[in-house]
Amino acid sequence: MRPVLLLACLALSAPAPLPHPPRPLQVTPGEWVLEWDGAAVPCTLGEDGTYSWGDSFRGVWSWDARTRTLHVVEWLRWTPEREYTWSVRLDARLESIGQGRPRVRLWKKGRGP
Repeated sequence: MRPVLLLACLALSAPAPLPHPPRPLQVTPGEWVLEWDGAAVPCTLGEDGTYSWGDSFRGVWSWDARTRTLHVVEWLRWTPEREYTWSVRLDARLESIGQGRPRVRLWKKGRGP
């Protein structure tokens, strides 16, 4: 009788839920490391949209979650009149999409790539 009871319990039990894929990482304000073509440098993304990359670059940033694109307008600290604008699409691991240069990666400071 026990095998019948066991089979009845198995037949009536709910199936195990399918595992969910990990959520894609999002770019948020905070302390990061931004790797630009092999140069991994501390980066701060301010809640007010301010941006700094190392000791040299300052600027502003924004994140478009729909297109997974990081937009940056930056300037060298000693030549603020000359701006550089760049954007990069990032995958779920916050690595640049495509084979082009420069290669960009982003990770939370203290967590490693």
